[in-house]
Amino acid sequence: MKKRKKVVSEDMSVLDDHHSVSMAEIKESPVTKVINKELGTALEHALLQVPEKYRLVFVMREIEQLSTTETSQVLNISAVNVKVRLLRAKLILRGKISDYYKNDLVFPFHLIRCDRIVNNVMTHLGIV
Repeated sequence: MKKRKKVVSEDMSVLDDHHSVSMAEIKESPVTKVINKELGTALEHALLQVPEKYRLVFVMREIEQLSTTETSQVLNISAVNVKVRLLRAKLILRGKISDYYKNDLVFPFHLIRCDRIVNNVMTHLGIV
C-alpha cells in the first residue's frame, strides 16, 4: 500500500460532473495524512493478526497483485484453495478492522465537518 500511496480526499466537492480530477492532482492535506497514517496502522495491525496461511494469500493476491494461478503455483495449493483463503483473509481483516474502530482507537473524524478545527489545531502545533 505504501507503494501505491492511496489518498483519501475529505472534500469531494473538488470533483464535479464537468471536470474529473486525478488523485495526483489532489494535494494531501495534514488531515488526510493523519487519517491515512491511522488507517495504515489499523490495517497493518489487523493483517498481523490474520493466520499465516490466509495472510500469505492475501499479500500475494492483493498487495503483490499475483494472479490466482501464480499464487497457487508459488504456494503449491489449488486455485480453488487460493480463492477460499483469500475470502477468509478478507473476512478476518474486516472483522479485525471493525473491532479496531469499535474500540475507538481511530480518530473519530467526521471529515469535512471538522476540517476547520483540525486545521486550527495543526496550525497551532506548527504541523501545517
